[in-house]
Amino acid sequence: MVSKNCSFCFLWQDRLRQSRSVCPRCRPDLPLEESQARRIIKKAHQAPYREGSETIVDIPVRNRWELNPDQFKLRNSNWNTFLKSVIAGVSQELGLDLTVHAELYKMLIDEEGAILKAHAHTENAPDVVATLVIGLPSSYEGGAVTERHRGFTRSVKLSSRECSYGCWYAGLVHEVLPVTSGYRWVLTYNLTIDASETRLPRALRQPDTLPLYSAIARWLKQVSDNSLQGHFWYQLDHRYTDASISLKALEFRDLACVQALCEISTRLPVDIFLGVLQREEWGNCEFLGPGSLTSRNRLLCKHNANYHPLRDVLSRTHAVKSLVDLNGDWVFQEMQLDAKSILQKDRFGDIPAYEDYRGYPGNCVR
Repeated sequence: MVSKNCSFCFLWQDRLRQSRSVCPRCRPDLPLEESQARRIIKKAHQAPYREGSETIVDIPVRNRWELNPDQFKLRNSNWNTFLKSVIAGVSQELGLDLTVHAELYKMLIDEEGAILKAHAHTENAPDVVATLVIGLPSSYEGGAVTERHRGFTRSVKLSSRECSYGCWYAGLVHEVLPVTSGYRWVLTYNLTIDASETRLPRALRQPDTLPLYSAIARWLKQVSDNSLQGHFWYQLDHRYTDASISLKALEFRDLACVQALCEISTRLPVDIFLGVLQREEWGNCEFLGPGSLTSRNRLLCKHNANYHPLRDVLSRTHAVKSLVDLNGDWVFQEMQLDAKSILQKDRFGDIPAYEDYRGYPGNCVR
């Protein structure tokens, strides 16, 4: 749930004079030169990523290198002042009127060919509310971050000439497009809120539940008249697994949404459950050469040999993988679902797909 007066991602540029980032026996000036980038990479390790339950390192595809916080130091005397101003701007843009802390997570260098597939961080600590990326001056092309949320897409392209930063809520689906030349050099931070905070950030508070109450009351009347089915599905913003979904495990925005429904359920005869939904598409796929693909599928095929875009979708089914009560206790699992009962229009398009490719004659399930 993102209110109309706050962003789900944004970009800002700022100038930090005489900035310098220092790692062991490697003191690069800004902007970063290629010889300095190569020295940093020698100290770094290949950045892994998660696909499903697996942790994968794909060197030919990703060309992404990382240093842990204990491998380098930020020695610029103005850095802490700069970071405080960044956090203040982030808090205002994202509607976070609580005390926000920035925890340094990684230094990343993306060289030519680096790409980060569309994904969402689903295993953050419960007090992590957003991801902050600070770009350090380094000449490069490409490497824009694309964010998708509720059918909207925004791109964040960090400056290659001066310090800039981008920020987005934790759990949003995002990807880093290929770096086509040079070195993309960034610091990443986890933005956290004290676990002791009992109130939601301003941007996530429910301002008025009366319209929602009225809509559900009208729906109940139509259900009693047998003109509508007796349940519906509202898709939350974040992705959850069968093992992790419960009220206490919800991300901030989803928690605000469910709490509003819970409050209404005390006044109307409705029950609230949480579920993991799945859409499966089956069809034919055939690689006919780069000229036959859309730009997005061409990009995915170039950087992921295992990706096979569907030529024809022969069947599409929806199912409830698991349903739990608000405590996370199991109710049932594996039930077919009528897609018409999902309120939002095609929210599955924002979610990275996993496929089962059957080979000849070119069938694929995803």
